[in-house]
Amino acid sequence: NGRALAIDPDDADTWHNKGLALGNLGRYDEAIPCYDHALAIDPEDADAWHNKGFALGYLDRYDEAIPCYDHALGFDPGGANTWHNKGFALSYLGRYDEAIRCYDHALAIDPADATVWDRKGIALESLGRYDEAIRCYDHALAIDPKDTLTKLHRRNCIEKEDATVQDSSTPIWAAYPGEDRDRTGDEGDPFPYWLVICVHNHGDHPIDDWEIQLESSSTLQILETGIEGSNVPVH
Repeated sequence: NGRALAIDPDDADTWHNKGLALGNLGRYDEAIPCYDHALAIDPEDADAWHNKGFALGYLDRYDEAIPCYDHALGFDPGGANTWHNKGFALSYLGRYDEAIRCYDHALAIDPADATVWDRKGIALESLGRYDEAIRCYDHALAIDPKDTLTKLHRRNCIEKEDATVQDSSTPIWAAYPGEDRDRTGDEGDPFPYWLVICVHNHGDHPIDDWEIQLESSSTLQILETGIEGSNVPVH
């Protein structure tokens, strides 16, 4: 490549290929200026934009990589690998919803890419969408049943889902002090009592998210709960 560039320093393909060669050696910081030379000559080279983004990603410069992928997709919106790598960069930055949309684009182009299914599963799992994540891992394993990493991701996701279901479905008792002004104590004050509520969570969020303050008493005996004016018991 050095000899070729000495003969024709304006050959975009040669600069691009030099960048690829340096990238293959893990010398990504040296590869990026080569891609810049290639793009200065041919700014519509989608492959050069993608490969520059890839090199930036390897250097953990994901916020710089994403615009490179955008340039590449502007010239070649059918680049499944570009959608994939943009999704990975977004995931690394914690932008999981955007990453999932990129993975969906990649899978619409190439639905048989097990790695994309796996990474989509990771993004969904990071959002707590465990059922959807497990389905993605299942897709990946249907394509590549021997992928031990995806098997590990799936097993860990199932454990998280089980833990969430167990935590959120366990009932808790909430007790609040109140006063009955129709009844009085020994000194004529309103009769104190505890309002006790048993809380069952059938939703998707852990009970801790409700910020219920609990109090307990060893002398408190719970007989039943109800709502005034209603014959339907509270469960």
